[in-house]
Amino acid sequence: MAGKQLKTHRQIRWNVNSTPNPQAHNWSVVIINDPRTMRKIQQRLVEKAQPIDELSVRTNGSVPKSHGLQYKLITFNAPYMGPTQMPWGDIYQGPIKKDEGLYERERSDGLEIYVDAQMQRLVA
Repeated sequence: MAGKQLKTHRQIRWNVNSTPNPQAHNWSVVIINDPRTMRKIQQRLVEKAQPIDELSVRTNGSVPKSHGLQYKLITFNAPYMGPTQMPWGDIYQGPIKKDEGLYERERSDGLEIYVDAQMQRLVA
């Protein structure tokens, strides 16, 4: 997502990093949509990824020049839901893309800074 302006679309961007325990997976998911649909997507995601722990909304805001689109970064741990197991088709019917830029940085708010910066670069 770096280096150019990006077209705004309703979408999900995600990445997962497995922990040293092979049955634990740390998910980072950005949902870009209208607020009502975002709530529905988040609910479906949480239901499908169960059991989960440490669910957190890390950052959220408005996508500039997007006519009402919002974004939300959520992170969670899902011990039994690896990257090939997530049933994306049951969660959202629109564009879904793996974004390898969604990972924890050394700086504690580095992931939030990355997402906020990327969302500011989106264009309608």
